[in-house]
Amino acid sequence: MGLQFEGMAGHSAMSDVDRNAWIDMIKSSNAKTVLEIGTFCGVTCALLAKEFPEVNFLCIDPFMKGVGTGAGVIEHWHKNRQPNMNLFVGTAQEFAERMMNLFAREKDGYAENRLPSFDLVFVDGDHGYEGALKDLRTVNEMTDHILCHDVGRVEPGLDQVTKAVEDFCTESKAWKYARRVGYVGILERI
Repeated sequence: MGLQFEGMAGHSAMSDVDRNAWIDMIKSSNAKTVLEIGTFCGVTCALLAKEFPEVNFLCIDPFMKGVGTGAGVIEHWHKNRQPNMNLFVGTAQEFAERMMNLFAREKDGYAENRLPSFDLVFVDGDHGYEGALKDLRTVNEMTDHILCHDVGRVEPGLDQVTKAVEDFCTESKAWKYARRVGYVGILERI
């Protein structure tokens, strides 16, 4: 595939194996819309956006100061931005709430809230157990294809993602943890 980092601001925390899992899923799902939760500098998404110019990418990140994704990083994202990339600054939950309000419509006298749908969602935001589980719950009804980064990691700070994925699949009963490629967990709707 030959994705190049030349001219990119910042860095990507994804290995080639992890990125290739994402590439394979974009191809196999025939994705035209992709949601990325936890975009950091936007390097990975920018590389994929260049490779797939027909795919629209929406990136979400709160860019919290003092957490390694604050000052300076959002500027990197804007430097890396491709024409088919858009950014929502906030959490996945804030995005969902805003979209539900935006797409709310009245039907038969009652408000009907709808969430946007995406062909593929890539979750790589909050790596704590509660945060990862909250992100997965938020995207539950938005897609039929979820990829979750850092599944299988044992390093402190990343070791809770796998448990969050497993518990999400158990509680939702609508998803199964199908397999892992590198550190990318692939969830399939049942």
